[in-house]
Amino acid sequence: MVEFDNSPDRRGQTAVSGVEDMKYALSSALLNWRNDVDRAQRGQQYAGGHLLAMDRGRLWWSYEFTMEVTITDDDGFQPPSEDLVAIRVDLTIANEPLPEPARGLSK
Repeated sequence: MVEFDNSPDRRGQTAVSGVEDMKYALSSALLNWRNDVDRAQRGQQYAGGHLLAMDRGRLWWSYEFTMEVTITDDDGFQPPSEDLVAIRVDLTIANEPLPEPARGLSK
């Protein structure tokens, strides 16, 4: 999120004219971020941006960047557990009993 000075023009035209320049400045800064090539082969990508808010003195713009990262078992500890084979759900709708077909389900 970037805050632009909107005081010279209350309609926001002056502040909006800097939105594109800021996008390129942020992209340039992210290009210097060193990614682990084994985890993020494609690096960062610009995903879009949008107006968050505006008043007479300020304009807030959100920039969105994405990066696909590969996470492996070596990245953390996962305690051993049993495989999930089923999920049991008890459903109650407005204190009414379940419909007939649901009553015949086995546990």
